[in-house]
Amino acid sequence: MYDLISSEDLSTAPATWAVWQGKSGIAASETGATTLINVPGGGTPRRFFAVVEKAAP
Repeated sequence: MYDLISSEDLSTAPATWAVWQGKSGIAASETGATTLINVPGGGTPRRFFAVVEKAAP
């Protein structure tokens, strides 16, 4: 499973970033490739994203 986290700047470590717009618990694909499309930027001029892997419940 994965979480999509985001921040408007790189002044803090990704471990402190919040989950972006409810994109938490994204199921991994059984084919080996998981895709998330149409992720809006939130209207800010710059936004950084990271994907966090976590164990399935």
